[in-house]
Amino acid sequence: MRTSETARPAPLELGLALAALSCLVLSPPAGAQSNDEIQTGVQFNFLAPGARSLGLGGAFLGLADDATAAYANPAGLTQLVEPEVSIEGRSWEFTSLFVECGNAMGEPTGVGIDVVNGLRQGEMGEGTQGFSFLSYVHVGNRWAFSVYRHELARFSASLRSEGIFFSFPDHPGFRTSPVRSHLELGITGFGLVGAWELSNALSLGLGAASYDFHLTSITKRFAVQALTGDPQLDALPGGKYGSADFSAGNVLSSQIQDGEESGTGVHAGILWRPNRRWSVGAVYRNGPEFNFVGALVNGPSSPRPGWVDTSVGGEGTFHVPDVWGLGIALRVSERFIATLDWDHVDYSDSNDDMLNMIRIGRSDPENYVIDNGDEIHLGFEYLTLRPRHPVGLRLGVWRDPNHKIHYTGERELSQARFLPGTDEIHISGGLGIVIGRSQFDIGLDLSDRVDTLSFSTVASF
Repeated sequence: MRTSETARPAPLELGLALAALSCLVLSPPAGAQSNDEIQTGVQFNFLAPGARSLGLGGAFLGLADDATAAYANPAGLTQLVEPEVSIEGRSWEFTSLFVECGNAMGEPTGVGIDVVNGLRQGEMGEGTQGFSFLSYVHVGNRWAFSVYRHELARFSASLRSEGIFFSFPDHPGFRTSPVRSHLELGITGFGLVGAWELSNALSLGLGAASYDFHLTSITKRFAVQALTGDPQLDALPGGKYGSADFSAGNVLSSQIQDGEESGTGVHAGILWRPNRRWSVGAVYRNGPEFNFVGALVNGPSSPRPGWVDTSVGGEGTFHVPDVWGLGIALRVSERFIATLDWDHVDYSDSNDDMLNMIRIGRSDPENYVIDNGDEIHLGFEYLTLRPRHPVGLRLGVWRDPNHKIHYTGERELSQARFLPGTDEIHISGGLGIVIGRSQFDIGLDLSDRVDTLSFSTVASF
């Protein structure tokens, strides 16, 4: 790692760096996702790559001192003095939250499964794993470039709901259709970045990436029998108050989403190192966008099996949110480093032209929204300066803001099915060891909704 005690950058150099960053961020936002329930809590891999960064709670923008900077903050590549390669494997465990059952309005009847006063949330877990990052960095005199592969999303989710009861005075026994859903999302980027030292204290990095996108999901809604008035009959499986009949012949409709697309994105970073102790980084990442299609098809238990309801679904655009970030790193001593990052994620880009996938949403699709979020990352690293094999111990914490699609209108049915989410606090830790010219790291990040395990290595030659 290269540092300097030389003078601060001239105003002209700083202005050129800011101008280059600005020219990439003035493009207007686009996008839309859909209001299919299974898509309400999609998770992206916005954290900086590498197990070291993961152990620091993702706080790496102001540090950016190894080959993973190609994605985290490309300006940091100018700190490298030798070519480097980095490779990482990650494993994720996702927990999807959804309304499993309950009576949203009025008192439960006490018949069958209509015994829960209020809404009860359920959860289902899904696991994925893969090689999440790979990069090569070549360094020159005051410049560097890198090629990399990065998984921006490798997400899987499932849900299963018995349906929600509503004790309307004029409509007794009202129940939403039971639901089963599954979604698979993958976004992989292949990028090229360059970095230049504008002065001994200021560096600029610019890059672009081509992304491959894959989305497939299906949400099946199941029929319930009409109310008979006989509590024993109504409590049977498939009855108005009975447990759901999830058989293939009882499918009322299927919401299908599918996409195989390519897209591009750009990103830029600045790193300012006024002295050996402090460094400040800023980044912007433009999220790519992809086309996909959605359709609602009547099932075998509907009056018109196979009929496609063209009043919902159609062509949509899946927009990955833009990210703005600012980070500070303080080298307290030769052994101790503290890092702090702030990231602003433009999740609301997906509100534009939200693709409606449900019949109840035809009247007010604009009320299905995602709020922007601000992530705060804090990390600490302590180095044991052993002569042969230095070891780094890391600890981090960060706040993942609520970015769940929720309903803001007046319809009680949609209010119950699309509840607001909550912020998540992540606790992380890890360690690394240097052996020869390679560093091997392990990191673990834990929260209620996502657990991430990472193994990575960085080697110079």
